Amino acid sequence: MERGSDRPHRASAGRRSGGPVSPSSSTIKFVYDVDFAQPEGIGFGEVIGRGNTINNIAEVWPQAVTIECRFSGFDPRCAGMDRRSLRLVFAQKDGAWWASSTTSR
Repeated sequence: MERGSDRPHRASAGRRSGGPVSPSSSTIKFVYDVDFAQPEGIGFGEVIGRGNTINNIAEVWPQAVTIECRFSGFDPRCAGMDRRSLRLVFAQKDGAWWASSTTSR
């Protein structure tokens, strides 16, 4: 079975846990450390942020829809090194769309 195709609504965190996602408040603060509801940029089905991390979402979830919310940076002294992106990956299974993955950088 293809990775990511059997349980798109389950947590993975680098490995398949098999349990439903139930983030703690500290996880939410880490992932949602800026207001991603009001981003500078939104990419629907396109990558708008680049960096030194490998983006393998298309390989793991080839039929998924990805939404990226991005901030280019906050402190001018950091020259963009304090940028933030949140990528939400949705995959369809049994006629319904599921949040399959969330990445934050």
